Amino acid sequence: MVSTERGQFTIISSGVDFGLVLSVGDDTLLGFNFVDFFDSNWAIELLAATPFYHDIELHAAVAMTLLADTKQLLPTLSALYYFNTGSVFKPYVGVGINYTVFFDNSLTSNYSDAGFSDTELENSFAVVDNIGSASVDVNPMVYSVMLGYKF
Repeated sequence: MVSTERGQFTIISSGVDFGLVLSVGDDTLLGFNFVDFFDSNWAIELLAATPFYHDIELHAAVAMTLLADTKQLLPTLSALYYFNTGSVFKPYVGVGINYTVFFDNSLTSNYSDAGFSDTELENSFAVVDNIGSASVDVNPMVYSVMLGYKF
C-alpha cells in the first residue's frame, strides 16, 4: 500500500510502515497551447508539451537514493467559453479531459542488479477545469511562439 502526503509516498506492507518513502521530482518544460474558436465565445483548446522527465527517489531514514526515472506526457483537450465583456479583456471558463501517459520507465542499475525487475506506472484519465482571462495588448515588444495552419 502507498500513502501519499505532499508529493511523497509512504510504503506500507502488511500494515507495517518500514520508514521508506518515495518521492517524484518536478520538471518544467516547454508547453504548447492550441486554441481554435468556433465563434466569438466558444473555443476548443489542446494543451501539449515536450516530455517531462522525473526522478523517482527512495528515502530511508536520512539516506536517499535514485530508484528509477520516467518520462511523462499529459495532453489535455478542453472546451472553453469566453465571456463577451465589450473590451479586450475576455475571462473564460472551460472543462476538459486529460490523459497522462508514462513511458521510458527504467530502474537504476543499483536496483536492477539487486533483483528488482520492473517499474510500473499507470496511465490515467482525469477531468480538468480551466478558469482564466485573456487579453490582447498591442505593444512595441511582443514575444510569442505561434503555429498556424490555414485551411
